[in-house]
Amino acid sequence: MRADALRNREQIVSAAQVLFISHGPDVPMEDVARAASVGVGTLYRRFPDRCSLLAAVATNVLDTLAEKLREARAAEPTAWDALVHYLRDWAEFRLGLLHDPLCKTMPDQVAADADVRQSQLTWLDHLEELIRDAQGEGVLRRDVGLPEIAQFMNMLVLRLEPSDTTTKLLQVMIDGLRAH
Repeated sequence: MRADALRNREQIVSAAQVLFISHGPDVPMEDVARAASVGVGTLYRRFPDRCSLLAAVATNVLDTLAEKLREARAAEPTAWDALVHYLRDWAEFRLGLLHDPLCKTMPDQVAADADVRQSQLTWLDHLEELIRDAQGEGVLRRDVGLPEIAQFMNMLVLRLEPSDTTTKLLQVMIDGLRAH
């Protein structure tokens, strides 16, 4: 892909992500094009329908989460420290704002998209490995796993605007994850 075409694609995905968060995934495609500073024709050349754009946004979100996880692993000396670092990054990234509208209205063909599935599996595999490693260190409770952590994080970021309360609730959650 040419540099300008790649730049246009990235602008469209970024603009769509912001608009999907603020207005839901049914935002008019013309609004996405305008927010991305591209023509409607350019948008439709890159993404012929809403499902292909939803899939690109979902893949981007999942890839970003996986990258944040790898960065936390590289930056911290222990799996527990990396998990805490990652949970804070996850809350800051505010996956829930995008996760909720996408998951509730995501067409089956988007959920089944090969790129979306691969990005999701990669992210979840790395997160499960981090959780197992933190449990292996004896710091993370053994009765808590990915489903509980993911559900709590989504509840936290879906329901609250970024604030001191969000930070405090995240710290309470982290304290509750620690083995005693």
